[in-house]
Amino acid sequence: MSIFKVGNRVVVVNRETMFSLERGEVVNIKAGSDFPIRVALDVNAVWSFQPDELELEPIYDALSAKPVEESSFFAPEVDSRLVEEFVEGFGGMSPEEDVINSPSHYTSHPSGVECITVTEHMDFLTGSVFKYLWRKDEKHPTPLVDLRKARWYLDRLIAREEARAGLE
Repeated sequence: MSIFKVGNRVVVVNRETMFSLERGEVVNIKAGSDFPIRVALDVNAVWSFQPDELELEPIYDALSAKPVEESSFFAPEVDSRLVEEFVEGFGGMSPEEDVINSPSHYTSHPSGVECITVTEHMDFLTGSVFKYLWRKDEKHPTPLVDLRKARWYLDRLIAREEARAGLE
């Protein structure tokens, strides 16, 4: 029996999925399915997971929380996975680079156009495919990482369109 119920807030803890550390709400549970727990993720996607890929999201209690000045990003009570993701996110970038507003892997296109200028007019899956193809030669030593990520999103986009067309 699953500890999850429809309406629960959850965190994706499977590091192998593109949705690692994303949060969302359980919208359906389908017993007997390989991936029985359907989650509406906060990143505007719906995906199914196995129970061991999820954890219940801790409930934030503002009345008992420490004031901000007493808390630290690196405090022991901070989820170590978040710290790890934060540190990994800056790998390979120079300290002078504005990794938040203008990362070089999105601004180095010969056209001078920044990736977000185009993708903000697309839905999440289409924009993600575009984004990973856009930066495929810029962020990693080999384009294969970003090409595989683009394919991952493209497969989901195709599945969504097939479902809309009744071709499931």
